[in-house]
Parts: sequence; C-alpha cells; structure tokens
Amino acid sequence: MAINIKISARERRLAAVTITCLLLAVLYLNVVEPVTVNWMEVRRRARDAEADLATLQQLVQNRDTIEREFKRLQGAVTSGSSEQELKITLLSEVDKLANESGLLVASVKPSLVKKQKDFYRYGIELQAHGENHKLVQFLLAMQNPDHLLHTDQLTVHAGRGSAPLTCTFRISKLARITTQPKPATPEPAGKERAP
Repeated sequence: MAINIKISARERRLAAVTITCLLLAVLYLNVVEPVTVNWMEVRRRARDAEADLATLQQLVQNRDTIEREFKRLQGAVTSGSSEQELKITLLSEVDKLANESGLLVASVKPSLVKKQKDFYRYGIELQAHGENHKLVQFLLAMQNPDHLLHTDQLTVHAGRGSAPLTCTFRISKLARITTQPKPATPEPAGKERAP
C-alpha cells in the first residue's frame, strides 16, 4: 500500500530549506568548527614559538655578558660549612663596610635564619652613628653587586643640634651551607665485619 501525500510547492521549498539548514549546521559543527579551532591553536603555538625563539636568540647574543654576570654574582654568594661560619662572615662583611664608610657601629645583633629554596637568608640588626653623607656612602656600598646585601628595614633618628644620625638597619644576605662528606673511618685490623 502506497501512501500518496500531496505537498504543495511552498511546503517543498520549506522542507528543502530546513534540510539544507540542518545539513549546513551538521557540516559546521563536525567539519568547519573543529578545523577552525585547530587552525587557531596552531597559529597560537606558532606565535608562542616565535616569541620563545626571539627570547632565546637574545639570550644567545648576550651569552658572554650573562655568563660573566652569573660568575660574578655566584662569587658574591657566601658559602660556608656551618651557620655559625656564615653569621660570622656576614657580621665581618657589614662591619668592614660600615667602618670603610665612616659609620660608628654601636651594636650588632644576629637575627633569624630563613630557608629560601636551596639558600639561607642570614640577617643582622645593626645600629650605627654617623653623618648623612656617610650613611649614603654605606647604603651605596651595600648595593654593590659584589656584596649582595639586602636592606630589609632602615630607621633613621636625627639628633638635636650637631649630633650625628642614629641608624638602625636590618640587613640580610643569601648564603648556602656546603656540606662536606665525612671521611670514611677504616675498621681496625683484626676485626671481621658481620655480614
């Protein structure tokens, strides 16, 4: 039995437009959109790669300068075999800079040691007296990359009349503790080792 349905020309056009729209939507969702998204992702990766390449080229061009600066800064990082040794090194370095700058050191106190990744940040609290140009000279000497000293806090008190400034500094420096392997102790002769 055959069903004979009569569709008007208007309904045929409407059905054709609907089927065409559905086919275009399916084509867009399954072909056009994934290709476009993939293409945009490839372009983004290409831009990122070009930016990385430019950065690497700049680093290669400045390799000698970077290497020189790294070696200089690496030499400025204090190393020691114990915390005590590192504290003494920091105290003597700051005391030497203060004396060279003409500041009169009134008191020095060690502060807490903080671990920062592979390094330790050692600090001291320094109180010194001096004139303002000597204070500026001391601050400039601390900023010298050969020392790598960091001023965490600076307090300045002005005296009355011609009295010098009283300055309180919290100074810290990165350092690393180098652990040296303990020498192996030989076993006394005649003793046998248990398995």
